[in-house]
Amino acid sequence: MATDSTIDCSAIVLRDVAPPGPVRPDTLAAGEFTNSNFHNVLVPRHYKLGERIVAYDDGSVTGSRKGWCTFMYAKVYAQDATVIVAMGLCTQDVAADQYAVTNDPDSCLLALGGPWGCVALSAMTNLYHGWFLVAGPYPEHLVPAFGGTVPTDGNVAVGGVCTAALVAGVLGLGSCIDTTASVARGCIGYATIADT
Repeated sequence: MATDSTIDCSAIVLRDVAPPGPVRPDTLAAGEFTNSNFHNVLVPRHYKLGERIVAYDDGSVTGSRKGWCTFMYAKVYAQDATVIVAMGLCTQDVAADQYAVTNDPDSCLLALGGPWGCVALSAMTNLYHGWFLVAGPYPEHLVPAFGGTVPTDGNVAVGGVCTAALVAGVLGLGSCIDTTASVARGCIGYATIADT
């Protein structure tokens, strides 16, 4: 296994391969996705699991990428001993609920090349509900906690990225192509630069 590494979040663009759900006509302003009325709550108050909101990030934060972003409402089912933090990568938990997510490689359906991926907008609590980024660039204007680097398994090159188990014991980004076995893994987005 390679040594864990990092990549600047502005070099990653995710694609929505999560289970389907309706797109709501709601719009949320910068900072509102982590509003405590409906984010990181035990009982959902306004949104249903799988619902999405699409928003445009204007790229006004220096070094960020502008573009459309899709956020999905999901539930944290289990976490690694290292809790989910802002910009933490998650994938589907082995739980029966298709919208249950985890950052634990030992609790997810498939750590390497998982079926879909999402990014936490903030620290999350077990069994709580909230918004996760599932498509587009990391929206640094819309989500104040975003910015900086995200963890990788040390194998990310320009091109497709997938979920991967890190030496640190949580999920991060890996390459969609296994060069040793020449097989493709479930791609959740792409990188415009290699990790460092």
